Amino acid sequence: MSIMKPNRDDFQEILQRLGCVDNDHNGWLLNWHRALLCSVPADTHQNTEQPHLRCEFGKWYHSDPSPYLAQFPIFRQIGLLHTNMHSIANRLLQHGMSDQPAFLCEYNFFLKARGEFLDLVDVLETEISGMLLHIDAITHITEHRKMLARLHQCQERLEIQQESSVLCLLKLDYPHKIFEGREQPDEEQIVSDIAHFLATHLRAGDIIFRSGVDEFLLVLSNISLPTANTVIERLRIAFENNASDLTKTFSQVATSFGIASLEVGVAVEESVSRVRQALHSARAQCFKRIACWKPSLVANEPPGCCSL
Repeated sequence: MSIMKPNRDDFQEILQRLGCVDNDHNGWLLNWHRALLCSVPADTHQNTEQPHLRCEFGKWYHSDPSPYLAQFPIFRQIGLLHTNMHSIANRLLQHGMSDQPAFLCEYNFFLKARGEFLDLVDVLETEISGMLLHIDAITHITEHRKMLARLHQCQERLEIQQESSVLCLLKLDYPHKIFEGREQPDEEQIVSDIAHFLATHLRAGDIIFRSGVDEFLLVLSNISLPTANTVIERLRIAFENNASDLTKTFSQVATSFGIASLEVGVAVEESVSRVRQALHSARAQCFKRIACWKPSLVANEPPGCCSL
């Protein structure tokens, strides 16, 4: 089953949880220091083999709070630091309970791990807050202004981790027939329903941007170009077959797609240009088509097609 992309409420819920981390861990730290220094019995969850699963943050983190968070590499780093911090704290606590002296260097390691953990939580909170400012009010997906920054993150994962991504630029065919004679609220509802349809037919790790009035840029992650072509063809047919369920306001939605892979050594801006060239090629041949970028398209590039 496809998973919906987060809307503004999803972001707010994540931010609310992240905002509690500092306060929750300060309470945990106070109890830990009391147990370590004052011979006060430790909380039950601190003296366990996996204490990182028992604190309030750990319970939230390991309950799969949002599939969307997996898109942030920093989210996994936060989990590793959190586990490491609790592991060191548990060893120090065991030393204290057995009247063995704790090494200063290990206590310093604990302080360093805790500081790095809280710092990364702050960074993630800042990133999500920034994205909240760039959510399209109509479609609840990331708008154009944030697009290049996200694409550079995908390019970095390709360069470092060999995690391939494919760009797909979708454009509605015959948009004048869809929007003609309609009031603005109707147009907004149509665009919103199309964004919803895309979100429910793509994977949780895929990204959707609204790149124009009748355009959406899709980023399919961990996928080859031939497989992406198959996925997009299914999506194109689904648009036509499910048009009446999309908006309840028009009988047919036709779409054309351009496809291009992110490539090592090729700038993101060039990849964006390529996917638009592919879209122009698809629409030049015939509407309701999909075209993959190839070098021969450069010679036929129409004016002004290099950016979104």
